This record gives sequence, structure tokens and C-alpha cells, in this order.
Amino acid sequence: MQPNPEQQVFMLFFAIIWGAVANVQPRWKAFQWPLIFRHKPAFKRVALSVLLLNLVPLALFAYALWALNGPEAQARPIAHLIGHGIIPAFALFGCYRLWLATVEAWPAAFYSATSADVPEKYRHAEPSYRTKHDDRSDSTLPIVELGPDTACPNFVTALAYLALGIATPWIGR
Repeated sequence: MQPNPEQQVFMLFFAIIWGAVANVQPRWKAFQWPLIFRHKPAFKRVALSVLLLNLVPLALFAYALWALNGPEAQARPIAHLIGHGIIPAFALFGCYRLWLATVEAWPAAFYSATSADVPEKYRHAEPSYRTKHDDRSDSTLPIVELGPDTACPNFVTALAYLALGIATPWIGR
């Protein structure tokens, strides 16, 4: 079965956006697979990442392809095809924002408060977190900086991205 033009545009932009989201993950160590059985925060972070950065995007992808299916899409004006193809792909940013909001709301569940809480042999690879600039005696160890009051705005933004991406295929049908 050949995808219709809306689906083709959607698949292109979904791939581009998924690549952009994946590009920011190394600094967060979202998928710290080597430590999942050695460091509890890494296990929780990987579980959250698999859910919000793998499974939910796959479900959104399948949903959008289904919602954009139909022969009537062939006869739509180009602006309609682009709008319906591009906007649903932006729901993927909602998955990332939801992941970030969750980590910001409960940072101690997903990262250690200090590098001393990380097993010594993994300190070079597993970041600790901080919510403001402070003096650390060893600035060579990885640290993720989290906004102390940004979880709620990220959560609201995530919901907006997700709602827009899910609703758009049905607008103007």
C-alpha cells in the first residue's frame, strides 16, 4: 500500500523531529543501559525513556498514519497536505517535554544528588544533577542542570504539543 501525500509529509517530518529529539539525549544519559542493574536512578531513567521516548512516539506514529489514511487526502490542496502532514509530527516534541517535565519534577528519582552517590567506577559516565549553579569540587564529573521551577511549564507545553498533534489530522476533514 502506497502512503498518501499527507502520510509521506508526516513520515518525513516525524523522522526529522525524532532525530532532533534524539540529538539532545546524550547529555541527559536518558538511555544509560550499562547501569540499569547497577544504579537505581539510571534504571528509573531508562524505564521512563523507553516509555516516553520510544513507546509513546511509536504509538503516535501509528495513530497519525491511521488518522491521515484515506483516498480523500489525494484531492486536498497542498497547504492542507503540508499542514496535516507536518503539525502531527510535532507531537513528538511533546514526548520529550513530558520526559523533561517528569525528570525536573522528581530529579532525585532519576539522577543522584551528588557524584558521591554514584558508584565510584561509574562516576565518569553517570551524571548527578543540580538545580542551580553551585561550587562542585570536581567539575570534571558529568552534571545535568535542571530548572527548579520548569517542570510545570514543560508539562503544559508537552500537553499542548500532544493535543495539537493528535487533533490536527481531524481538523478540516
